[in-house]
Amino acid sequence: MIIRHITLVGCYATICALPLCLLLAGKWSNNAELEFRKPIDHPALPWNDSSLRKSVGSDPGLMAEAFHLYTKRWDDFFTKEFVFKKQLLRPYRMIRTSIFGVDPSPSIYIKGSNGWYFSGDWHTQTLSRGIGMDTLSSFQIDAIVNRHVQHKRFLDSMQIPYLVLVVPDKHPVYREFLPMKYAQHQGLREQVVEALKKKGIEVLDATDTLRQARLREPVYYKTDGHWTDAGAYQAYLMLMDRFKSYHMTKEPLQRKDFQMSKEHKVFSHFYRSTGDSSGEWMVKWKLRIPRARLKNRSDLKGPGEILSTVNQFEHPDHSATLLLFGDSFSSPLVRMLKENFGRTIHCLQCSVDTGLIKQYKPDIVLFEVVQSNLQSR
Repeated sequence: MIIRHITLVGCYATICALPLCLLLAGKWSNNAELEFRKPIDHPALPWNDSSLRKSVGSDPGLMAEAFHLYTKRWDDFFTKEFVFKKQLLRPYRMIRTSIFGVDPSPSIYIKGSNGWYFSGDWHTQTLSRGIGMDTLSSFQIDAIVNRHVQHKRFLDSMQIPYLVLVVPDKHPVYREFLPMKYAQHQGLREQVVEALKKKGIEVLDATDTLRQARLREPVYYKTDGHWTDAGAYQAYLMLMDRFKSYHMTKEPLQRKDFQMSKEHKVFSHFYRSTGDSSGEWMVKWKLRIPRARLKNRSDLKGPGEILSTVNQFEHPDHSATLLLFGDSFSSPLVRMLKENFGRTIHCLQCSVDTGLIKQYKPDIVLFEVVQSNLQSR
């Protein structure tokens, strides 16, 4: 055991030292071409930069700032020019896990048990949840609730029902696979759902439904933070049941309406972050006889970039109109919902837009939001 650890420590030191030595020696690899990175020259020392020396003079404060800028440039240079980055990422991760018992990138991915990986605090609040720090202040909760109250007031004035679907992140559903204890307290999702209900907002929290469904089939991917088609189907059934109260009684799609097929996939973000290319097998759901057709697609543009996409579907056998504002979790959901409405307008990655409501005059507005987006959307 001791020899094994000494060997691993030696490998770890080599992994750290070899790229650095090659980097400083100017022996660049082709890694700079990966992930669209561009080669850059190593920064010049402050005292070798004549223009900098002239501008700084003898001012010690400016010289300190120059050295600070110099270190930041080296950090950027090392990150972009890291030699053997692609080849060394996987053994680096293995050695860190074996020696130190930690994942090398916990802010991006957290390694759980049984092959499960969870998004870190960069995307979700998985680590914060583990130590009970994912709660919101009353001011933060009020800011979220007030947005939805304003949406509801506007829709009430047009006599349009407003429904909020809250999708949990993966860790509340598969918490037993987390490497840390799941804190038993009222976190972000629970706080917001309770506050919205107190203000009369109709809310569906899919957490309990997904936790029950996961006993029968995977409702989230092991190496990605999104839900599977099976998970989206559970939320779809919840929504169709709620739509009955709005006299939208179309029968929901049944499992027999879908063709199931197994596919193997390596999620690109997971591979780039961990170096693990093993991927996972998933079950894809494809509607056997889709009736709804895409009629129109347009982009809502912000300054210099596309902020969201609006897709309009039409079904020949139905009449009601659904306007869905959703994030990335809404894409597999809308593939099912569009079969139950005459018109389905899906606004991807956008908040409630009063202009679209006035334009399409929907019979119901659905706002889908995943737990980690509750504050931003």
